Amino acid sequence: MRGTFGVSAMFAGVGGALGVLAAQFVSPFRFTFFPFISLLVGIVVGEFVGRDLRRDLYPVRPQFR
Repeated sequence: MRGTFGVSAMFAGVGGALGVLAAQFVSPFRFTFFPFISLLVGIVVGEFVGRDLRRDLYPVRPQFR
């Protein structure tokens, strides 16, 4: 279980580092409430779409036993 948190922290750190490289400027005032809400909505909608695709495509996948 701890390995999962470590891997997710690694991906978050790499994402943050790439964001800094892309922006070339870091300021705490750049991260406001509205980008947070758009990210949260994107995560929730993506989770629902992914769940539906998984449900619809799972029977199509061949089963190897």
